[in-house]
Amino acid sequence: MNDLEDRLRTGLGELADTVPPSPHARADLDRRLAGGPRRRVPLIAAAAAVVVAAVAVPVAVSGGGPGSAPVATGPTTAEPGSSTGYLVGPVELGRFGDHSAVLYVREKGRGEEMCIAEQGPEGPPVPRMCEQVPPTWPAPMGFVLDYSVLGGDVPDSGPLPHLMLFVVAPQVHELEVRAALGEPVPLDLVAEVRGARFLLADFGGSKQGFGYTAKDANGTVLVTAIS
Repeated sequence: MNDLEDRLRTGLGELADTVPPSPHARADLDRRLAGGPRRRVPLIAAAAAVVVAAVAVPVAVSGGGPGSAPVATGPTTAEPGSSTGYLVGPVELGRFGDHSAVLYVREKGRGEEMCIAEQGPEGPPVPRMCEQVPPTWPAPMGFVLDYSVLGGDVPDSGPLPHLMLFVVAPQVHELEVRAALGEPVPLDLVAEVRGARFLLADFGGSKQGFGYTAKDANGTVLVTAIS
């Protein structure tokens, strides 16, 4: 066994020891998969290097295809205090029937609030999930937050079960998202504010068991996680 394998085995063993036991393990898993943001299990640096080499295929977040492209910029944003009332959006994320899921960001207090909302043929968007945009990074959940788009109470439910929204820190230059078996997931940059970027992932099917790797501008892994 070489030195890297020793480090990987030791690191994963230490990580496993930090997970508290739960008498309701299955219920906890279902609850984490159903909503967002969900806590991911970050891997230590040595383990991350092995996982990336084994299964991570870089995805160009601006174009949605395989490649090694940085997180791009360029979404249209509104100025604070504009007549729309929004800093960003509403930006359409997906359609179902004559309704759609939209993202918007607005000022709230001294910070910003993001909402995933349902937009009907008439009237304003109806928010279904709102969260504060982290004022500083890493947030308590890390450099990457993820949300199901209009998700239901159980995994892979809701009108758009194949879509997921990732909110990433400005430090994240490249995000690679993988489905359960390691397939690359296409990403599109849909919005941007001062302190975060919003990336839409289309899994084309089940989101269960997905993972991601976030890198900075130097290619250094900030976090690798699996659900």
